[in-house]
Amino acid sequence: DIKSDIHNINMFDKSNVPIGILKTDQVLGRNKKQEQLRHWNETIGNPHNKSGIAITEKGLDYKNIGLSNADMQYSTMKEFLQEQFTAVYGLNKIAMGKYEEINRATIIEGRRMLWQDTYLPMAQMIEEALNAQWVDFVEDGLKFKFDTSGISALRPDYTNRAKSGGVMVTQMYFPPILAAELSEIPLPEDALEKWPWLNSNPAELKRLGTTFDTGEKEEKKVIRNLLTLTSSPSKEEKEAF
Repeated sequence: DIKSDIHNINMFDKSNVPIGILKTDQVLGRNKKQEQLRHWNETIGNPHNKSGIAITEKGLDYKNIGLSNADMQYSTMKEFLQEQFTAVYGLNKIAMGKYEEINRATIIEGRRMLWQDTYLPMAQMIEEALNAQWVDFVEDGLKFKFDTSGISALRPDYTNRAKSGGVMVTQMYFPPILAAELSEIPLPEDALEKWPWLNSNPAELKRLGTTFDTGEKEEKKVIRNLLTLTSSPSKEEKEAF
């Protein structure tokens, strides 16, 4: 982790790329290398010596690596800096508004990842802090929790489920609540009260004064409608329903 932090700091501060290279065919010891580097920085590398003339000795050859706007096209420089910031801070490109290389599918997935990887963990830490330091001392069982039900990026895609449920209702005469249940579309509790046999809670059924027999009768009506729609029912089917 420490090495990674140092690498990221160098990447941010210095781009982790040398501005130039001093090359020689001679074998130089460590002291000689540092002496040549110090001499170069004092006479040429110093910002005050800009546009100065370098005089090399001992077979030294200098190669400049340009990273300024003058050395690189502006668009290339801009992209380089964006990639640099993205890598250092682990940013989500979609959150930065970088849409050039993505399509609708990756935008939707990117927004979902932004919420799941960044915002939700942050919200969870805030919830835990508030509950542990404050809410738990107010009332037993009371909890603070963010409502993310309105976040479109976190919602499943119900398009195909809704189409299937629509076919069940319009062509198969299924009750809307039953069609939604079979299509795995989440329903509120007050909607289930209209078709209580879909509620698996026996206590709730008892409170409503309803039994599963009522539900079975309704289901038989659905099957009768389905048989009428799809085919000519046989004598046995008519007698059964």
